[in-house]
Amino acid sequence: MESKKNCTIISLNSKNGNQKGTLRYISFKLICLSLYVIGFYYVFLNTSLENKGLQIVNISNVYERNLGEAQKNSNGSQRKRNLKLKNEDVNKQNLMEILKVVNKK
Repeated sequence: MESKKNCTIISLNSKNGNQKGTLRYISFKLICLSLYVIGFYYVFLNTSLENKGLQIVNISNVYERNLGEAQKNSNGSQRKRNLKLKNEDVNKQNLMEILKVVNKK
């Protein structure tokens, strides 16, 4: 009777060993499959975004102009003109203050 029990215990231990090995193998397969899927989507999205980017560049080349045309047709932005006026006003005020100080002496 004891010999049968010993055999049963040994067989259970070997099954646990196989289950651990099988679990590791399944985990390894799952990791490999996950990496494959992630890599596939990365390559797929990367190529699709590159193609869309090239289309945008091609569309923007339609509106290409010479630098001379751009300078002739543009008067500058309103903001830049306003900043110039403000700077001139500040410079005039500083000049007026300096003249007042000089005249007092």
